[in-house]
Amino acid sequence: MQQNSNKVAALEAENTAIRTENASIRAENQSLKEKWYTNLPNGSIDSFEQLTNTFVEQFASSKKLKKLSVDLYKVYQRRGELLREYVSRFNKEKISIPFYNPETTVDAFRKVLLSDGEFYKEVTKLGYTTMEDALARAVIQIRWEEDEMNRAVHARYDPRRNDKRL
Repeated sequence: MQQNSNKVAALEAENTAIRTENASIRAENQSLKEKWYTNLPNGSIDSFEQLTNTFVEQFASSKKLKKLSVDLYKVYQRRGELLREYVSRFNKEKISIPFYNPETTVDAFRKVLLSDGEFYKEVTKLGYTTMEDALARAVIQIRWEEDEMNRAVHARYDPRRNDKRL
């Protein structure tokens, strides 16, 4: 019971800190906008439309752009990166896209794999059309890779291999 109340208190404290930080950021942004507006040269704005256009030009770069499905083509598998790590990074990127295109997602998943890897060859040959199918096959490959790594590690300590009978 005590442990749950400690967790609740920690979550409430974190929530308060986040709200305080958000309020601070909003206040800072408001201050920047006010400074920009007061520093406009007198007579430089003739209409509301001109004010709007000038404002957008000044602050457009601070607007966060929405991610698109085509952004997944930038999530390359790195040389030496385990498939599990790559799939994890790819999925994190995929869920950050509000409305992703399933066909583009599957195509990007395949095309950004290491082209000399066994998994890339298999995915290309089988031509998966859904992410679910591609991920199901990825899980099988990940299990195999991890089993191979475990065998290599345990082979050094396997008493059957170290038995030197004459």
